[in-house]
Amino acid sequence: MKLLAVVFAVLLTLTGNAWAQKKDKDAPPASIMQGLKNRIGMDAPIANIRRSPLPGLWEFSINGDVLYTDVNGRYLFQGNLIDLNTRENLTEARSQEINKVDFSKLPFELALKTVRGNGQRVFAMFADPNCGFCKKIEKDIESLTDVTIYTFFIPILSEDSHLKSRQIWCAADKQVAWDDWMLRDKAPTGEGNCAHPIDRIMTLGRQLRINGTPTLFFPDGRRIPGAIPLEQVEALLNETSRLVKK
Repeated sequence: MKLLAVVFAVLLTLTGNAWAQKKDKDAPPASIMQGLKNRIGMDAPIANIRRSPLPGLWEFSINGDVLYTDVNGRYLFQGNLIDLNTRENLTEARSQEINKVDFSKLPFELALKTVRGNGQRVFAMFADPNCGFCKKIEKDIESLTDVTIYTFFIPILSEDSHLKSRQIWCAADKQVAWDDWMLRDKAPTGEGNCAHPIDRIMTLGRQLRINGTPTLFFPDGRRIPGAIPLEQVEALLNETSRLVKK
């Protein structure tokens, strides 16, 4: 029994050492962080450092953007890393992974809620009323059925965007005012001086690092920037509908 205990202890030690060696091998060298901070700035929000699929390159992120560098943090590579065997855009996949949000924790009470049909498919959209691409996607998704859309007014383009956001929120019928402007170019009216959530949405936008509109979020936490085609919206809704609590 004593011999078995000794053998077991040795095996545990060897296993622990092997695990520690693997952990150390995968751990990013301190030279990367130090090199990047020396060259980019000590306050640069560098995060998510790990080995890239390409030997010799290390992957990291700044404000959600995926970048690559060498072991000394001297060279910076910006662009898409693509696996030609699978045709997968590894940079895009990684960007989606690190930029995911907890969809269930979005403050939906701050958004305009649009329900069509049974409303079972859900997504959220951050939109500026003066954003041309936002108007384009609004016209595209007008044909969506069995969907719930949460639209957060985030006026990042101009002071007029802020005014229009307040006017639409303060209208007697928010949905009509939003649709009139986004789909029919009928400008909102009024002073927009009611209690509104626009400033809170702006704060949320900064927390979520939203710097362009439209930005869409789906129940799996996926973030999609830009006015994507209707077919892609449909595909994402169908793919993530199972994650929506009925």
